[in-house]
Amino acid sequence: SDPKCCGGTGLTVSSFHILDHMLGILTNKRLYPNMEKISYVGHSAGGQMVQRYAILSVFAALWDYDADIDLQFVIANPSSYTYLDDHRFMYACGNCTCSVRNCTCDQDCTEPPYTELAKPQKDSAGKNFPCYSPYYNRWPYGIGSFSEEKRGGHWIPYALRDGILGVEKALRIYPKLHVVYLVGQNDTCNDGLPTCDVSCWKRENFSKGEWPCFRNQMDSRCPAMLQGPCRRTRGRQYMKYLEDLYGEPVHQLFEVPGIGHNATGMFISPIGLKVLFG
Repeated sequence: SDPKCCGGTGLTVSSFHILDHMLGILTNKRLYPNMEKISYVGHSAGGQMVQRYAILSVFAALWDYDADIDLQFVIANPSSYTYLDDHRFMYACGNCTCSVRNCTCDQDCTEPPYTELAKPQKDSAGKNFPCYSPYYNRWPYGIGSFSEEKRGGHWIPYALRDGILGVEKALRIYPKLHVVYLVGQNDTCNDGLPTCDVSCWKRENFSKGEWPCFRNQMDSRCPAMLQGPCRRTRGRQYMKYLEDLYGEPVHQLFEVPGIGHNATGMFISPIGLKVLFG
């Protein structure tokens, strides 16, 4: 999907175009006359891709209104979510030092749940929010500009050409989609904090080359940290954020007991199997 790939030729195809093409084939009544349900399923980085596709794709939004086919998006344990405005829940973790790779904080974070939404400001870092980045609401953490790369955004040709054009359309369409979020009860690890959460699945049972509270490549940069200190909290808070944004519950979230950042454990669990196969 990166227009800078392929030797600078610009000959590239968006991953979202591929998903659109798959959807076009699977919803073809001549090819699959008995198709009743299609699920786009992703775990971790795959979950991030599925969520962003659900927000951007006009094609997916159109097919979700087909009464004969249930189009479902299953998003499991992503590192971050795309927010639909510039507000985040207030919480703090003392003084956090952030780089382009991660944030390290000198205090444990405020205990969730977080209840007050506000717009992060530079002078609120370390007080009402763990950190501040001027790019915290740009894609993929929020629906910022898709074409202002020099200002910290990302160039997303799909969004400009074939995807949803404008925040208003995304806001209107996203809550109507069939979206299910799955979070692991023990996906609570963040090695950038002074104390490891007691429920972290890597607190004691870490492998060679890992370390206590190993976060499994969880995004801990400032824009992600503004969504919460760990994947489980980020999922819970995102559901609450959507409810606050729309004034009513939208979508579904299930917490899978006894599972950390483990795709197999998530999807073969009773909850995972029920979500996928009914």
